Amino acid sequence: MNRINTYKIKLLSSFIICSIMSVILFSSCDNFENNQQTPAYIKVSGFKVVMNPNISYQQDDGFLTNNITDVWLYVDNEFLGVYSLPTDTNKPLVIPILKEGKHVIQLRPGVKWNGMAATREYYRFYTYENDTVDLVSGQTITIPTQNITYNNYATFAMVDLFEDTYNHFQDDTTSKKRRKITSNNLHIISNDSVKYGHSCGAMYMNSESSSFKILSKDSISCSNQNAMILELDYHCNIPFEVGVYGRTSSSSSQRSFISSVRLKSNVN
Repeated sequence: MNRINTYKIKLLSSFIICSIMSVILFSSCDNFENNQQTPAYIKVSGFKVVMNPNISYQQDDGFLTNNITDVWLYVDNEFLGVYSLPTDTNKPLVIPILKEGKHVIQLRPGVKWNGMAATREYYRFYTYENDTVDLVSGQTITIPTQNITYNNYATFAMVDLFEDTYNHFQDDTTSKKRRKITSNNLHIISNDSVKYGHSCGAMYMNSESSSFKILSKDSISCSNQNAMILELDYHCNIPFEVGVYGRTSSSSSQRSFISSVRLKSNVN
């Protein structure tokens, strides 16, 4: 039996368009001015997503999960490059900076859209901090783990942490090969399946089923002014697809499906 476990789902919207960069400029000595030969260094510990008291949703471990992979470095509002965070948390990131004296350092949390290295961007739904540091040639300044939150301008159009009995999803009745999906299939409590919290959603397919499609019960209104971001914690042993299924206008009777991302098995 094939299974997809969905731990937590968050759909964010904002009136700020999140640009996707296909080319990332990595720092090099060309970014720096003057003739300084020995850089100063900053040691970066990374980020921790913490609760924002202005957000009404319950912010447990599942809500605050993240996949921050990069640090976007700004010095005095000047972009100096993108640096990958080490996968080993015991090995902090050390960045050379060819500047001396007091400067304002910004470390912005970066992600990979759809998990692709070619679409890196700092995550505009997260906050970042400004640190004033005194850079000295040849010396290292340690910046501790920075607590960040979701921005106040980000709104959550839909959140499903699968921690209650309400089922936010339904079978797609327009599918010719539909299978009846019940809340028992999508909302389970099992210690060996749950990564965060007490519950997770699960979808099962047997060997006789080629595919099925489920839809969220709650509709979302969006426009050209909206950026919509789906955050999904998942575990699966078969590939599955996530997309938008809807009408181009409220008066339209035709619905169409637009695929956003196809996710591969991550069973290992």
